[in-house]
Amino acid sequence: EGILYVHLGSAYEHFGRYNEAIEYFNTAEKFGAHDHCGLSNKAICYDIYMGEYEKSYNSWLELANLYKNEGLENETEMARNNAEEVKSKIK
Repeated sequence: EGILYVHLGSAYEHFGRYNEAIEYFNTAEKFGAHDHCGLSNKAICYDIYMGEYEKSYNSWLELANLYKNEGLENETEMARNNAEEVKSKIK
């Protein structure tokens, strides 16, 4: 059921409705859908479209931990690198 909310969030993101997209990504997480795509899209919305860098940073770290727990080393490194890039924007 949670994956449906990830897809709805992605659709809202596509149409530039970022606040609604975030709501759907968060709802997906409440249903246990810790989806890589949903977390990365949430981090991107916060960073690029909304300028909420701390929230983006935390989303990237959450994704890095998810990847780490799944034993995905390259993906873990990618998410951590993205977190560090966003961290440099936090004032």
